[in-house]
Amino acid sequence: MGKVHQVGIVRKVKGNRVDVEIARTGSCGENCAGCKLGCSGTGITVQLDNPVNARVGDIVRIQAAGGGIATIAAFTYLLPLIMMVVGMVYGGKLMHRLYPGMDANLTGLVFGVTALILFYFILKMVGGRLAHSGRNRPRIVDIINR
Repeated sequence: MGKVHQVGIVRKVKGNRVDVEIARTGSCGENCAGCKLGCSGTGITVQLDNPVNARVGDIVRIQAAGGGIATIAAFTYLLPLIMMVVGMVYGGKLMHRLYPGMDANLTGLVFGVTALILFYFILKMVGGRLAHSGRNRPRIVDIINR
């Protein structure tokens, strides 16, 4: 996948990092009256490295890897669902085979939820390492308007 570009406004400078407010796009942020979520309508704020020496009020272009975003979304949403379904199906079958008197649906549910919890512990450990690696981290590429 290609690169994803966003535009943001530098709100705060903290040493060699900046807080950048990025306007929401798509369905979020455009129709606040119909949303009913009670958000303020402002953008989201992210903290990024400042390789271009941006100052407060600068409008900057931010770049992120499109494939990285898809990978993060799959790890966050798709893989837990797969883990839970696999745990339910195979855990229930295994326990029913080992203990024929047990309810396969109930044991499948227990295995599925256990697999889901285990996945989130693994995601928490691996996710922290991925976040610190900087591989999929968005970065400021240039200043659009000063």
